[in-house]
Amino acid sequence: MYRQVLIFLFLVCLAGFAQAKRVVVEDFESYEVGKFPRHDGEPNGFGKGWGIFARNFLNTDIYKVRLENGNKYLEAFVDDRVSSQSEEIDNDMDVKITRITKEHHFDFRALPYVRWKWRVHEFPSNSQEDVQYLNDSAAAVYIVFFKRGLVGSQKIIQYIWSRVLQPGRVFPNPSFNESFPTYFKIIRSGEGPSDANGQPLWVDDEVNIQRDFQEIILKNHPQINESEYEAFGVLISSDANNTNSSAKADYDDIFVSSSPTLSY
Repeated sequence: MYRQVLIFLFLVCLAGFAQAKRVVVEDFESYEVGKFPRHDGEPNGFGKGWGIFARNFLNTDIYKVRLENGNKYLEAFVDDRVSSQSEEIDNDMDVKITRITKEHHFDFRALPYVRWKWRVHEFPSNSQEDVQYLNDSAAAVYIVFFKRGLVGSQKIIQYIWSRVLQPGRVFPNPSFNESFPTYFKIIRSGEGPSDANGQPLWVDDEVNIQRDFQEIILKNHPQINESEYEAFGVLISSDANNTNSSAKADYDDIFVSSSPTLSY
C-alpha cells in the first residue's frame, strides 16, 4: 500500500510538472527604468534585450521601461516629438513606426500558447487597420515564424488591440508584401477597463499560435511545411504614422506555455 501511495504521488507531481511547462520571454525587470530595454553594451540589434525590427527607422525613443508599484513594464508612446529624434534610413518613410523584437527561438508545437498583459492609454485618431491610409494600432504583439536555416522565409501574425475593428477578424496587412507576409488578427477592440480615476487597467490575453499558424499561415501558403518552421521571437509595435497622430500603450509579462493558462 505504501508503495502504491508513493507511485501515485510521483505520478501526480509528474503530471503537474508537465502541465506547468512555461517559459518567460520577458518581464522587463532586468532593465534600467527610463531607458530602452537593452543592457549596457548591447548593440542596437539582437542580444539578451530588445532590438529593432524595422525597415525604415532606428528609433528607440518610443519605448521606455517604467516603474509602477514596484513593477517594471514597457511603455510605448509615439507622437510628433519623435520626429526630431529618429535616425532616418529612408526619407520617403514616416518616422513614427518602429517595431522592436525580443529574439527567443522556440518550438511553437511544444509551446503553442503565448500570453501577455497590456493596456491602452490612447488610440491613434481615426485609426482602422483594414484601411491602408488609416492602418495604425495603439498596441500590437507579433509572432514571427522562420523556416529553420532559411533567411527571408518569415511569416508573421500580428495580434492587435484595435480602436474599432471587431475581435476575431483576420486579414492580410493592407500594405501586404509577398517578401514580408504579415496577417492581422484582432484580439481586442475599443477602450479597456479602467479604475475609479479613469486610468486604464491591465488586461491579459493569450493566443494559440500553432492553431493560428495552421489556420492563417498554412491557409495562405499551402506549399510550406509546418514542421520546418519555428518561432523566431516576439515583436511589439505601437504606431501612429498613417493617421499622423499619437498613441500610447503599455506591455508586460510575456511568456509561452505548453497549455492554456487563461480562462475567458
